[in-house]
Amino acid sequence: EYEQKKTAVLHFALWLKVDRFSRPDRSFTRFIPTKIATAGKPAMAAWLYLNGGTTAGSRSVVADTLDVSEHTVSRYLSSVRDEVTI
Repeated sequence: EYEQKKTAVLHFALWLKVDRFSRPDRSFTRFIPTKIATAGKPAMAAWLYLNGGTTAGSRSVVADTLDVSEHTVSRYLSSVRDEVTI
């Protein structure tokens, strides 16, 4: 339940951050939309994480994709979440 809330808050915060983007078909999840990419690495990390199914190992995949550490991915996700108060 706690992880589901964290995921929901992350999605909502990203949605607000990039001006209410539309979520594409799952077949396009390997591509980061321009709105997300121009919002910076934290937004890109959140997008990749949310579209990776948020399963065990997702942070590792995001870290590899963005060429950063898993710790940095965690900080990025926290920074996006912290932008919204629910």
